[in-house]
Amino acid sequence: MSTEFPYTYTDRHNDVLEVGVLSGHMCIQARETFNGQTRRATVYVPQGDDAVELARAVLDAPGDTGHVVIDAARLASLEKAFDTLLALEAAGVDNWSGYDDAVSLD
Repeated sequence: MSTEFPYTYTDRHNDVLEVGVLSGHMCIQARETFNGQTRRATVYVPQGDDAVELARAVLDAPGDTGHVVIDAARLASLEKAFDTLLALEAAGVDNWSGYDDAVSLD
């Protein structure tokens, strides 16, 4: 899944957050309009570990959204394990003795 930029989010009060490129750098711009006046604030998008911490904070803010932030190595490991499981099941491992006990372990 990829996101098209600029990405714009508008809340129920028509305040806007936009993620896009400004002067060649990724940035987040907030726009609020009140009594016909628009106020803007712009910050550059954090990089590396700071970006991961920002993503975690955004996901944690509303409570449990069902989303998590993981690094690429962990994702690759999970995808490989899933591919292995699919291959084993395709080969009939789900008919093997002990299969039900193994998959019920948490």
